[in-house]
Parts: sequence; C-alpha cells; structure tokens
Amino acid sequence: LTCSRGSCVCQCRGSGAMDAIPDATDEDVLQMPNYLRTFHLWMQSQGVKDSTSRAYVRTMACLFDDDGKCPSGMATQSYFDVTKASFRNKVGNGQRSASVKRFRDWWDSHKGGPLEDAGNVRVYQVKRIENSQKSAIKQTVPDLETPEEKQLRQELDLPDGNWQVKINNRLSGDLISIVSPGGSAHTTREAVHRRLGRTSTVAAETGARCTVEATCAVTSTSAGASSHSSAVAKSGKAAEGADRPEHSRTEPPKQVKRMVPLIEAMQHLNGCKGRHAIICSGRDPAARLANRLNGLFLSEEEKHDNKAMFAKVNQEVPTVIFYNEAKGVWRITAGVDAKGDFAKVKDNSAVPWEVKLPWRIFNGESYEEDLAVSITFLDPANLPDVEVEMFLPEDDEQKRPTANKQKDGEAG
Repeated sequence: LTCSRGSCVCQCRGSGAMDAIPDATDEDVLQMPNYLRTFHLWMQSQGVKDSTSRAYVRTMACLFDDDGKCPSGMATQSYFDVTKASFRNKVGNGQRSASVKRFRDWWDSHKGGPLEDAGNVRVYQVKRIENSQKSAIKQTVPDLETPEEKQLRQELDLPDGNWQVKINNRLSGDLISIVSPGGSAHTTREAVHRRLGRTSTVAAETGARCTVEATCAVTSTSAGASSHSSAVAKSGKAAEGADRPEHSRTEPPKQVKRMVPLIEAMQHLNGCKGRHAIICSGRDPAARLANRLNGLFLSEEEKHDNKAMFAKVNQEVPTVIFYNEAKGVWRITAGVDAKGDFAKVKDNSAVPWEVKLPWRIFNGESYEEDLAVSITFLDPANLPDVEVEMFLPEDDEQKRPTANKQKDGEAG
C-alpha cells in the first residue's frame, strides 16, 4: 500500500456490503458465547459430528472477533456472500463460508428462542469480551494519529475508531498497516476494501493486469545455465481482445510446465508487484511432500496473528506458510484452517526465513526433522542461481530459442 502524501484517492463504489451489516453491541459481545453454545447443541441434535460442530463454533467465534458484526447480521445472505469471497475463506478450503451457512440454518430454526448458558467453557469464548474493556482506549486512537494517518483513514472511509491506521516512514518507502478490530493487519487498499465487502476499482484494474500466473518449485541449475526471457503478451493486445464480440473470443492458451531461471520467473510475475518473495528449498525431490514444500512463495496482503503470511504462486491446490500464535509454530499447510501440516517448526521468529530450528516434515504417520529444508528471502537485485518449474502459456514454449530446446533435449 503506497501513500502519495496528499494525492491518495479511495476508489470505492458505495459503502459496501460489510458496512451495511450492523455492528455488535456490548450486549451482543456478552451474549455471543451463549449463542455459540446454543448453536453447538443444535448441531449435535442434527447429527453433526462433534469434531465438525466444534470447528464450526470456533470459526464463528473467529469471524465474530474479526468482523465485529451482530449475531443476526452474521446470519444474513449479505454476510455469507462477503465471507465466501474473502481470501481467508479461499485458502481455508471454504471453512468460513460453510460455518456461516450452518449458522444461518440454526438461526432460522432457533427463531429468537432462549439461549443456553456457555459458562466459562473455553470453546465458546470470544476475544471481544476481554477487548471490550479496552474499547475506550481504542476509540481515542484517531486523536493520536498523525495528519497523514488521519487523511488515509478518511480516504479509506473506515467505519469507526476501532480501526487503527499506522504509517511508518522509511527511506525505502512508507510502510502502511491498517488493523481491523479483530487484530488483522491489511497492507493494501484492496485488502481493506475486501475486508469491508466493498467493490474497488483499484482492485479490478490490478486484477486485469495480472495476465500471467505461475507455479514454481525449486531445483538447482547447472553451472552453465543461461538466463533467457520469454515473450509475454502485450497489454495492448489484451485490450483489443476485450472489444471483440463474445462469440469471437478464443480460449485461453493451454498452460504447460517447464523449467526457467528464477530471474525469468520473477519477470513473468512482474517483479512480484512489490510483494516479498521467498523460496522454500532443500527437500529431496523424491521425498514425501517435496512438491508441496519446494517452491516460490509470495507474501499475502493480509497477515495472520500479526505476522506475514505467504502463499505458493498459483498452485492447483493451495500451500501457505504462516505463524500460529496459539501454538507458537510456523506452519506449511493447505490453508489457515487446515487441521494437519505438511511441515512445522516451533519457533517464534518474526519471519520464516529467520527460523533457526529444523523444520519437521510429516512422513505419513508422524513428524521428522529434515535439516536440509530452509526458507530464503529473495532480494530481487541478487537472485540465487536456481531454476523454477512454472506453468506458462503453451505459446511461450513454442517461441523459445532453438538452443534452449536442444539443451532440454527437445531437439536433436
């Protein structure tokens, strides 16, 4: 998220679906554990497995903490639609939207009936109860903000003072963090708009430029491997295609795998568009989960437990790296709500490339250390001499120089 000091313009259409959903009152915060307890008992009466029902309960508790919406608002179609479109729902295999759908079913069945007492049972507790005691302090946050931070708050049209805006001025560029009431940090305007259920023209324009997506898995190059650049479709041609009638549009080119130097991979990713890039490497290609672990990851717009989260670029199945504060571990897994891990390490380092302890890899039955697995931060100006496996349009393969094809054994 860049701040151009005085020239930032928030480009949103309307106030957004999330803004229209009523916020939770103090009474809602105190009653939410009882709502969750009653919701849980209803699911059990419907024959839902206990492990599944408990997962739904905890997911709804997290959503309540993150979004701060009233229980009746969380049972609406609008809230379901916003949740389903969220990044966390997508990387979490739809766990959040599934929980909201089940909550809506219960709400329609409950029809305002009596609530069961949750007591102090931990599974039903929400962080907002303890945070509500600090709300008076949070409401004064805007008074402590700098003029630049207040201006950005106004341009983003944030709902209330429970949102925090922070701009850290640095020589390399300002670092901006927008923290939602639930504690999630957002570092781009698009992430804020999505969090609030808005449609952002900025996000739409950015998405239109993302014409090339890639998947990477790391392998060492030969000493004499030379870098080369593939032809990338010009944006002008894409614009011409947009004006053609629907029936005349051609199907997207077939994606094929091939090895390219890392520098070329970064070019296809447009220099990662300002996102941090890291490489996870060292896992024996013949070993279990090598295709999940080895590869190129990019930082996501949203953080998890106040630390950076990374996703493997455009995989057919998702792989993410993030920190779990409750367990004090860095995880490599299929999503933030996944129950198991591909790899994990109990280390509270600020970023994964600073982890000192060995990663433990799941071998099918238990976790065993693999001393060779490591994560490296990529400096765009000093990329390592490695190749990556990427999915690229088939046309790019046909345009490769003959010398490179001979090197790969495709021509005699």
